[in-house]
Amino acid sequence: MYNYTFFCYSLGGKKLSAYSEYNIELYFYKVGLLIFLFLAYFYISLGIIRKKNFKIKKNKSFMVVILNIIVMIYFIVTGINGKIADYREIELSPKIEYLIIPYIIIYIFSPKRKYIKLVNFFLILFCIYLLFLGTRSPAIQIFILLIILNNEILKKYRDNKGIFFITMGISVMKIVEKLRVSPNGILDRINYLLEQKSDVIVNNEADVLYVGAAIIGLLEKKLLTLKDSLYSFIAIIFNFFRLDFLKEYSVLPLVVEWYTPIGGGGIISTNLYYYAREIGVIVVAIFLGKILKRLFKAKNNIFIIYSLIVYVTFIRWYAYSIITIYKISLYGIIYYMLNISLYSILKKEKRK
Repeated sequence: MYNYTFFCYSLGGKKLSAYSEYNIELYFYKVGLLIFLFLAYFYISLGIIRKKNFKIKKNKSFMVVILNIIVMIYFIVTGINGKIADYREIELSPKIEYLIIPYIIIYIFSPKRKYIKLVNFFLILFCIYLLFLGTRSPAIQIFILLIILNNEILKKYRDNKGIFFITMGISVMKIVEKLRVSPNGILDRINYLLEQKSDVIVNNEADVLYVGAAIIGLLEKKLLTLKDSLYSFIAIIFNFFRLDFLKEYSVLPLVVEWYTPIGGGGIISTNLYYYAREIGVIVVAIFLGKILKRLFKAKNNIFIIYSLIVYVTFIRWYAYSIITIYKISLYGIIYYMLNISLYSILKKEKRK
């Protein structure tokens, strides 16, 4: 959708976003160059994935499974604020996105396949419910994880066909979400974007791209400086430990809003450019490409869990916040190690 939106902007003569202060062609041109730089190094480092045989080492513990089902229920109950039956009054908390962590643990420790199938069934229903709420990111993340761990689609297809089918699945889910709003929603959207009388593209993608243009503009005008970038980088590190040190710098869109109104979000390439300029864009792109490539050769559970979470949360780190690259992934590793410790204790107790 970001490429489609950019296409309408570049060739259709449309303006991106309703915000105007940094709606300047030169800034969007630089945003496009940074996207190209990131994707070029990412795909070069990723290469062609031919060997897709990662295998998670499994253990069997009914108690660990029950515990993690309770954790999942907790995330669902506390993550939905409002009347569940009335989607207009519902607000979702970030806890919903953490559902993928206990699910991975259930997959690893389930003593019988039927337990996983039962959890899968309820998660699919929950994904459908999220789509009806108009919340697609958590649903897509859960959906991708279900495909990878259960249908093993990435193991069955070669030459990145698995990634193609997942991308197609995401597109279908996005269409369903648009149709929920209006049966004619897709046609209305295309007409809105392409009709000559409409010269402004107003959607989430356009707002995210505009944030990138605003960041470029603020850096060009020296309203955002290297000191701000350093403070923000330190703040996102402390954010992992839930510490409030330099809290005002921890969320980049809020930093940008000190100077200009924006819609929120932020494309990864311009976010990285703010933190560490071009070298940051290149290094992180290579890092992500390498760890995702190694995922399909890995045999170590800790590395698999980290890479898997990074892979399924790509929507968040690509268009919202790079914190997702390390925060939820490292939480997943810590949580896995706690469950391994619990499993060892239960195993020792069983032997007595």
